[in-house]
Amino acid sequence: MAQTTDTGSVRVDHDGGTETGSRAGSAGDIDLDGALEAMLSANRDLRHELERYEAMLLDGAEKVEAGASLCEALADVPPLSARRATEAAITRLFEARHRLRRAVVYAVLREGMTIDAIAATLEVSAHMVCAIAAETPFRSDCPGGRGVDAISACQSSGVGPCTC
Repeated sequence: MAQTTDTGSVRVDHDGGTETGSRAGSAGDIDLDGALEAMLSANRDLRHELERYEAMLLDGAEKVEAGASLCEALADVPPLSARRATEAAITRLFEARHRLRRAVVYAVLREGMTIDAIAATLEVSAHMVCAIAAETPFRSDCPGGRGVDAISACQSSGVGPCTC
């Protein structure tokens, strides 16, 4: 059961334990400001890796255009470590995007936005919003430990019954 205190903290009871976070829901990674900063940081990191990768490819292409053999230009093909760094940056971006979506869905559900309105705003399905909302920190007597607010919101939007 969730309670809001005078300080703006949210106490979340689940499985006999309690988490405390800000009004925006900063229990774990449901911190909107932190999620936004993580998304921006991951975006900058990916941009940096892509620019570095592109520079290596352009160096090789310029050598070929200047008359170097393809064998000589292959020396400028991005090494495996550069490809892996780019792949890791992409993974971090997608993880940060999911974290931000979870924080946003959690916050707007608490503000009273409907599942259908969230889905329309984010341009995703109502089922996707329910799946994201079920990952929020609010827990209840629901045996599966899924988010109560998410379950009731999904039921009221006609997405489906609780499948705990």
